[in-house]
Amino acid sequence: MCLSPGSRHIDPVLHTHLLSEVYYHSDRTYTGRPTVPAVVDLTTGKIVNNDYFSLTLYFETDWKKYHRKGTPDLYPKSHLREIDALSAEIFHDVNNGACKAGFT
Repeated sequence: MCLSPGSRHIDPVLHTHLLSEVYYHSDRTYTGRPTVPAVVDLTTGKIVNNDYFSLTLYFETDWKKYHRKGTPDLYPKSHLREIDALSAEIFHDVNNGACKAGFT
């Protein structure tokens, strides 16, 4: 949890004030805008993934072995088509809405 500009608080895990500090630490030549969510390797303090379209899918599939016992299946095979269709619609029409508006 990185905090807002001007905050005197430091993130207790990342030891930063702003997420942009983590982006800069990950790539000193990075000039883009910091985006969330971002998965940070706590050993190196570097961002390892910020692909928000795919992150939830990764958490539900590739990282399933790390789920606690009894955790509900958030990506059940019986609903894959519906989940994927809704995820695509949300990504393209909602999450990317600001980008689309900026290009018009």
